[in-house]
Amino acid sequence: MKKLFILLLVLSLPVAGAAAQANEVVALPAVTPLETVEVSDAADYSTAPLREYYGTDDDEAQVVDEQAPRMSAEEKERARALLTAYQNGKRPEQNVLNKLENVTVGVYTLNSEDYEGETLYVLLPINPQIPGTQLTDDQILEVIDAFAQCGQTFDPDALSYKNCMRGGGVDVSRFMQEEERERWRILTELYTRQGFVSEAPFTPLVSDDGLGMVKLDPDAYCGMDKFTFFPCRPMTDDELLGYVIYDQRGDPTEYGNYAAYEKQLRLELARLMGAPLVMTRQDESLCRMGDCSVNYDDETVYYASFVTPDGTQYFGNLDIETGQVLVADEWNAASLVYSDLYLDPFDEKWLDIARAAVTNARSDGMAIRTVESQGEVWLQDAGYGASVRVTMEDGSYYDVRIAYQNEEVFGGLWYECRAPRLDRMYPNAIFE
Repeated sequence: MKKLFILLLVLSLPVAGAAAQANEVVALPAVTPLETVEVSDAADYSTAPLREYYGTDDDEAQVVDEQAPRMSAEEKERARALLTAYQNGKRPEQNVLNKLENVTVGVYTLNSEDYEGETLYVLLPINPQIPGTQLTDDQILEVIDAFAQCGQTFDPDALSYKNCMRGGGVDVSRFMQEEERERWRILTELYTRQGFVSEAPFTPLVSDDGLGMVKLDPDAYCGMDKFTFFPCRPMTDDELLGYVIYDQRGDPTEYGNYAAYEKQLRLELARLMGAPLVMTRQDESLCRMGDCSVNYDDETVYYASFVTPDGTQYFGNLDIETGQVLVADEWNAASLVYSDLYLDPFDEKWLDIARAAVTNARSDGMAIRTVESQGEVWLQDAGYGASVRVTMEDGSYYDVRIAYQNEEVFGGLWYECRAPRLDRMYPNAIFE
């Protein structure tokens, strides 16, 4: 069985980041691949499974399924009349052949050797608000015109799951196989974390190399914003890597630095929250902090979430410019039952419990400035407890929730690097 190995293209940080920014290929010395994925004999790279997805490609079948890859009987009748009109000189308002952006109707040239003999692929819309919405005459004429530009006569009876998608029924021209999904995962990490780039950059036009991507008008495709062309053969590592790079969201100049950001965030979570070294990363991304909290502005942050072997989760947002953690959170699902117990949330004992929790979590010995009760708090299905704010010497603070029923910290600690911006949280309020 043939094995497909991950193609190593770029040196590790810090050189990788510079190479990724310039989109240059940097040769590596011979090394053993970090991970390999076998191509299974059971994988099916054809469009055949789509037949089962759609149920049938029989054009006499029920057409109330708006996502069926076909035209309705009424549309076919108009298409034949419009073909005659086209042959007599009638033309559509726009050209939709190989259209890539904001697509409502599109026709795409295929490499027949990559698509089981198919040479053209048709994208047709629906209006999700109006079941059974028909194509307009001009939309049908757009398809006829695109076929004519390719020297073909459009035949609506020839549309099927192999050469047509309508209204967002399925988001690829064939289903991605499990081994491809696994390679996709590996390649995404190689790009975002180590700056690997592909030898052949991805181009969205499917006829270029057999892979393609079309940006759709979501209103015409049940909210789907893109359609992806996958060839009817196993995709190579380099093809998948090029597609990963093209499809990845965020600032491309930062890809290749994720590993360094993760290391810094882990160290900070250990210092601030007492997080252990052994944690599995679950998710990561770059984002603008102001989009997450009104307390912040345009800081670009590295966000990651982790889980420990005992199920405790840690979350953090690291300012990539300063290396400072802006927000961090610890969460361990409590096994408490619901309780109607009510105690005094301003009792001094809650302050002592919160102070001890923060002191035990911090590893840098920073002094505590104040410890203040915030009153009573609802603890989801566990009932009620006391909320305490612990402010550190540098102005950062922790919010600590303590369950009445067991007098212990509920869930974990919440950390913020600065005091709340009340003027932003409550813009219409008056503060003295």
